[in-house]
Amino acid sequence: IAVFLPLTMISGFSGIMFKQLGMSVTIVITVSIAAALTLTPMLASRIMKAQEKRFREEGNWVQRSINWVLTKLDNGYAHLLTFCTRHKLGVIVGATLVFLASLLLFPRIRVEFMPQSDNSRIKATIYLTNGARLEYTSTVVDQIEKQLKADIPEVNLLSTSYGSAGSNNLFAAFSSNGSNIINIDVGLVKPRFRSRSTNEISDQVRAILAQYPEIERMRVQANSGNGGGGTGTPTVDINVMGHDLDKMTAVAEALAAKMRSVEGVKDVDVQRDAYKREFDIQFDRERLALMGLNTATASQFVSHRIKGLVPTKFRENGKEYDVRVRYADEFRQSVEDIENITLYTKTGSPFKLREVATVRQIYTPPSIKRENRLRVVKVQCALQQASIDKVVDAVWKAVDEVEIPQEVSIGVGGTAKEQAESNSDLMQLLILVVILVYIVMASQFESFRAPFIIMLSLPFAFSGVLLGLWLTDNPLNMISIIGAIMLVGIVVKNGIVLVDYTNLLRERGYATMRAVVDAGKSRLRPVLMTSLTTILGMVPLAVSRGEGSEMWRAMGVAVIGGLTFSTFLTLLVIPTVYASFVGRSTVSNRRKQRRGLQKGNQGELEAKQ
Repeated sequence: IAVFLPLTMISGFSGIMFKQLGMSVTIVITVSIAAALTLTPMLASRIMKAQEKRFREEGNWVQRSINWVLTKLDNGYAHLLTFCTRHKLGVIVGATLVFLASLLLFPRIRVEFMPQSDNSRIKATIYLTNGARLEYTSTVVDQIEKQLKADIPEVNLLSTSYGSAGSNNLFAAFSSNGSNIINIDVGLVKPRFRSRSTNEISDQVRAILAQYPEIERMRVQANSGNGGGGTGTPTVDINVMGHDLDKMTAVAEALAAKMRSVEGVKDVDVQRDAYKREFDIQFDRERLALMGLNTATASQFVSHRIKGLVPTKFRENGKEYDVRVRYADEFRQSVEDIENITLYTKTGSPFKLREVATVRQIYTPPSIKRENRLRVVKVQCALQQASIDKVVDAVWKAVDEVEIPQEVSIGVGGTAKEQAESNSDLMQLLILVVILVYIVMASQFESFRAPFIIMLSLPFAFSGVLLGLWLTDNPLNMISIIGAIMLVGIVVKNGIVLVDYTNLLRERGYATMRAVVDAGKSRLRPVLMTSLTTILGMVPLAVSRGEGSEMWRAMGVAVIGGLTFSTFLTLLVIPTVYASFVGRSTVSNRRKQRRGLQKGNQGELEAKQ
């Protein structure tokens, strides 16, 4: 409970992902405790029967074989533990070196934010020359579609959209659209029916699109569509902030050129669209007043003639269609066409727009993005099998190599920023969990030393996590970090079993070394049993290859690796450290007693004299 209850209190993306997990596991553990304290003893008294002590030796061959193996294991462990307790310094130094050596694996493990799930979707956004006509775009789309279907046998569905959406179309607000922009959505067959991953197929899509000289830039995203929860294509965004768009764009282009050479970085894109043509209409207020109009009314008249007005609807077979009235295309293309737009006064007298306004053609950016009240130009880098921390290091290296004006600042966003925030939350969660677990154990043992000895098993659990991820080539991400945090509550159980029984034997009068060895020999089977049940329960999670299995596979690997590694080292290190601490404490107490007796004897002699 001390591990999973804090999960319900974290905020941000981590809280969204794991709050329900913490709440459900906390409830399950609470109910299981109640059942273990009430239902289990009652069922044991009713079902279990008393058996002779030698029933295993006198049972069938399977029982005798298992008992023989376990007995050999107990005796072998007792001999090994005796050796460790006689060479405490060597065991402790060796365990410390093993832990430090495991940290060397960290740079070799790929780091990502969330596991990328293979959902059989690839999305491509293609930008042709700005101002390309719709007919030209349609020809290019037909060629691309034919080649994708012919060259990629895994394609199951191909959906393409291009052209400008209407101003009243919701599609225009949530997607890049224009006569020169093509959006392609590729649906692949299920992963079990193909030998290549979506990342490999997306590389082929990029190679196909690179053959078209008409394409100015493109962005291909593997596993798009259901990228919710951070499972889509991870990105590192370089935010170039300032006030001068030209200087910012030059810096962004220079950084983009550097990032294109970084391994694992795909589709480096400067997210600033080309300037588009607009008509700037400046009304003369005095002339408008003479006509009996104001700027709002005149602007509305011009808008209706260019964008159109829907005065009615056409109904046919139960369906309705908007009837839009506006000037034909050929009468709203040039400055002269706009100047010749006819307006009317309140009395109905016609006049031309050029009589009351000045019309000029200008080029403006389609949009200006801001962050912290500063204009920002983003350089988006999509990652494919690349470690986020290494890409971020490459970003700052590129920043050092590029000459940046004083008024321009650089920041990192995208998935890298989300990862940094989530890692901070999870690190605080880990610290809180460790403190709570220590407090719970200290209150139960009524000692600060025993919980400290038990907590020494945690570093080896984290070493096992790194070793497991490295051996299975799984990345370190938020899911595997949650698995490592779960280990804090799982791993200490083994230490609690050993230390608690050792304390019990010492209370019965056993010497420290004998208590340590006998407790280890007696508690070996329960420790292995609890560890194996958890490990075997995580095996299906770690080896699953079905759809969506990538999401939780890292957690299974982390728990299996951490628990396996820590169990073997805990069985040796915890008893050794316990013997060392308690032995020193015993020696210290004996010295104090001797000094007390000596002082008492000296006092009696002085009194007699």
